[in-house]
Amino acid sequence: MSSSFQVPKCQAEEFAEHLHPSEEWDSLWYYWDHTKEIKKPSFFPSDASWIWRGHGLPGQTNRTTAATVLFSDLSICWFKIDWDTSARNTTLSRLSAFRPPHHPFRLDLIDASRSYGTQLAQFAQAATQEHHLVGSGDSRALVAEALERVENGVHGRAVGGFDTAFGYLLYEGGQKDGRWYGADHEIRPGDVLQWKSARFSWDVPGRGAWEAKTVRQELALGDPHHTAIAMSSAPLIPAVLTSNVPVIALPNLDLIDQTPERPPRWHVGSPPLSALQSGSLKIYRPIGEALIGCPVDAVWPPRPVAGVVYMQEMQELSET
Repeated sequence: MSSSFQVPKCQAEEFAEHLHPSEEWDSLWYYWDHTKEIKKPSFFPSDASWIWRGHGLPGQTNRTTAATVLFSDLSICWFKIDWDTSARNTTLSRLSAFRPPHHPFRLDLIDASRSYGTQLAQFAQAATQEHHLVGSGDSRALVAEALERVENGVHGRAVGGFDTAFGYLLYEGGQKDGRWYGADHEIRPGDVLQWKSARFSWDVPGRGAWEAKTVRQELALGDPHHTAIAMSSAPLIPAVLTSNVPVIALPNLDLIDQTPERPPRWHVGSPPLSALQSGSLKIYRPIGEALIGCPVDAVWPPRPVAGVVYMQEMQELSET
């Protein structure tokens, strides 16, 4: 008896399929020169992160773009594109490979929290005492700077300081649904929260002349993204982990964040997660490279690591 069930593809495999020579692209995103860096293509996920390098000899028109892309499910993709500057819409070759994600055990994630998350929380707390903006001043800059400052931990170099990824995706959800991915069933200090176009609305007791009434509070987080660092721990109840997990079912947390108008600030239990009206939340656990299983560097071919699948080999098998 056959089954129609198919194992979902990892993010890296889906990305690699877009690199197939038969795929048409809507831009010359891989193009670079001494004044211009390559751009992320339209099929690049918002929470993926990459490192790229370009190579070309003076006086020659052939150039190479090579990159490694790390995805929030910890799958990874490598690719190399050869192209000709004299015919900018012509790619001479496209090569790609991917490795499915390695799913960390609970103790791995707890060790990562103690090693990397603790350092992020300490950095954030110290930043609240400096009374000035960190980095460019946006909310992500606080986390990015913290990851850059993290010393090598139990799993080697911290992942995520070089672009937009913040580690291993523990959770993602919205007002009505969500999913907990992590084997560690607790949000811990140093975990990274990223809101997308989130809107909150809740009542608070009035003060002074308004003491007998409640006052409606409105809060918007994310244009489209807003990032914060968790400063408290919150274990999840077992019933939540075995079912749909909307944001409103998660416990409130103490957070530190910043905005371009305000330096890092500590928020106690705010915003109340049960007050989410729209938008979404992702929670990441800072991790080290050992939990990915290979270095994150822009090389081709990939370094010899277990589980790497070359897309060209898959295509040849499908044709036989």
